[in-house]
Amino acid sequence: MNASERQELINQYKDGYDEVAKALEGFPAEQLFAHPIANKWSAAEIIHHLADSETTSGLRFRRLLVEDHPLIQGYDQDVYANSLNYNRRDIAPSLEAFRLGAGDYRAAL
Repeated sequence: MNASERQELINQYKDGYDEVAKALEGFPAEQLFAHPIANKWSAAEIIHHLADSETTSGLRFRRLLVEDHPLIQGYDQDVYANSLNYNRRDIAPSLEAFRLGAGDYRAAL
């Protein structure tokens, strides 16, 4: 990967929250929990996943920065979605967590 390609990926990441927020503008609230495509996540499930992903990535990043031999563990996103009731929770707190998590990295980038 060259510097230009890396910068393009960084820019896409920086714009991630804004793109999600734009996509949600005018989105019908009654459709947030719908599954229009079988076996695919709802919009609400995606928002909660983004928040959990940002949180997990933040912890991983901090471990990489401060630990000599960090152990970076994976997680089962589907277990999170089911166990944490992604499709029955208000998205506002997760959307804010996503914004703050992504903002933390935007400042660093």
